[in-house]
Amino acid sequence: MDNTYLLKKDAMVALLAGTGLKDDAELAAAILQDTGYDSQNPSPEVEVWQARRILELIAARVLPGEDLQESMRKLGKISFEGYGNSAAGKILLAVIKAWGTGRLVKNSPLVYQGIFRYGERSARELEPNRWELLHYDEPGYIEFMAGITEAVVSASGAQNIRLDIEKIEDESKRDNYRFELNWE
Repeated sequence: MDNTYLLKKDAMVALLAGTGLKDDAELAAAILQDTGYDSQNPSPEVEVWQARRILELIAARVLPGEDLQESMRKLGKISFEGYGNSAAGKILLAVIKAWGTGRLVKNSPLVYQGIFRYGERSARELEPNRWELLHYDEPGYIEFMAGITEAVVSASGAQNIRLDIEKIEDESKRDNYRFELNWE
């Protein structure tokens, strides 16, 4: 995988904290052996291929036997919950609540760009409480991103959230996706 596909270590730290596996020495050893990622002394950024494999290892441990796509969506939610328990996460939660759901979704491309060092994202309101979120050049697990999005929108106070994922087929040969997000 291209080295330009990076994400900040905070995403992996939050995932491990949210799953309760932050201090799991056996998992840390498996991750290090399989990916070269040292969860006990993480580098500032993680390559996407490493993040994908780490997600798979964690899913096998936390959600054994579940469908991989559904596991990724659940891990996205768990990751946001883990991040919400950190000092930076508590600040973000306060901002999310102050912004409200509409403003949060409108600014979600900027929020994601702070963590994910690749791809292009945009948000467009289709009607009140219904948005289109585009993710271009997304080589990670899109279901993981969907889970994070659902958790963040829920934290803003939205209820009855529905997020549908559609793969966008085009000539770019990149992994492009469209989220349609609705809430009450």
